[in-house]
Amino acid sequence: MAQKGQGTIEYLVILAIIVVIALIVVGLLLQTTSMGGGIGEAQSKIAWKSAEPFAVIDYTQVADGNLSLVVKNNSGSVLTINDINISGVSLVDVTTGTPYVTNLASNSTRVMTLTWATSCTSGNTFSFNASDITISYNTADINGRTQVGKSPLTGTCS
Repeated sequence: MAQKGQGTIEYLVILAIIVVIALIVVGLLLQTTSMGGGIGEAQSKIAWKSAEPFAVIDYTQVADGNLSLVVKNNSGSVLTINDINISGVSLVDVTTGTPYVTNLASNSTRVMTLTWATSCTSGNTFSFNASDITISYNTADINGRTQVGKSPLTGTCS
């Protein structure tokens, strides 16, 4: 008769353990989803390095607001870049003020800089939506092609 409630107590202990494990799992899920609100700089750079036909293999925005991009032609042929437009700002030749048109051979890179009217404070983060990034280009056969951003450009001002 001394062990009359043993089964009930064992059942309650097992139930308590299951509840604690469930609370831990829910807490971990909430923590990871709150951290995943935006894309980080490392993930952005990885996504852009594999973009086609143009990859952005590195980028930085400096205190004067200029955004420098290292653009690589990932296609198998020479392509002509007509414009790179990010959030309404076009890549222009700073000496002439006209669009910066350049030929880029297969697997070659070129540093291109967009001039911004607003400054970027060192240490602050910046982010440009993927849908706000377009690269207009021509192939040997077709003019007026457009590549839309694959991922946001996210980083820290230097």
